[in-house]
Order: sequence, then C-alpha cells, then structure tokens
Amino acid sequence: MGTVVFQRADLKHAREIAAIATEAFQNNRWTEGYVIHTMYRYCVYVLEEGSEAIGCLMSENMGPTSAYIAGVAIRANRRRMGNGRILLKHALKRLEDEKKKTLLLHTLSTNTPAIRLYESMGFKPTGNKKKFPGGSEEIEFIRTTP
Repeated sequence: MGTVVFQRADLKHAREIAAIATEAFQNNRWTEGYVIHTMYRYCVYVLEEGSEAIGCLMSENMGPTSAYIAGVAIRANRRRMGNGRILLKHALKRLEDEKKKTLLLHTLSTNTPAIRLYESMGFKPTGNKKKFPGGSEEIEFIRTTP
C-alpha cells in the first residue's frame, strides 16, 4: 500500500465516488449526477492512493457544534486494511477543527466491521434504530467531545 491522501472532494472525483458508494451501499442511486448534487449539500471527502480514490466520507453541518456523518465508504478491495480508520480519523480531525463537538452517524446493524470501527473511535450507540422494508435495520451512533 502506498501513501494515502485525504482531501476535500471536487467535481473530478464524482465518478469514482459514485462507484465507491454504489459498491459500498449496494444501491444504484449513487450516480455521478447524484454525487455532484450531494457535494452542494454535504462536505464530501476522498481518500486517494496515487491517482485512485479508494474511499469517501460525507458530512453534513447540523449546527454550530454538531455534524452528521452521512456515509463512509471504502472500495471493497481496500477494506480491512485500515483505510476506513484513516479516512474517519482525518474527517474527525477536520470536524473537530470546525468546533464540532457532537457527531452522529448510522450504520446497518449487520455491518459488524463498521460498528467495531466506530466504537473503537469513540462512537457509542444511542439506542435509536430505524427499520426498513425487507428487514434491514440501522443503528444510530453518537460521539461527543468536551
């Protein structure tokens, strides 16, 4: 694995982010156009190795001291290598620099690797859950800093 770079995504990343998100979230709404639209609402970050985007993260400002992490995605062939941790660590630093003290996110209750990652980085389950048709369920996590 080479050097990875974390940066704010721009329009040149839209196609790769769409591919990463479609693969990770297993739905087809993540078109290049949808990603471009998302970039106007969320802060979208990308993790690159060389010239290849290997992960992305979206965060939404929820007020002066809070943010919602709307999605964390890593290419399937780059998972379980610490890239999710690197991506989240850099994003948390940026959010802390922006004085965000309360961070929320959701993940599927079946996504054990993500749950372990979030808990290892200080996120705690709130107890809130959301059920979807077909039986899937999301768990809400929160991280607060003084």
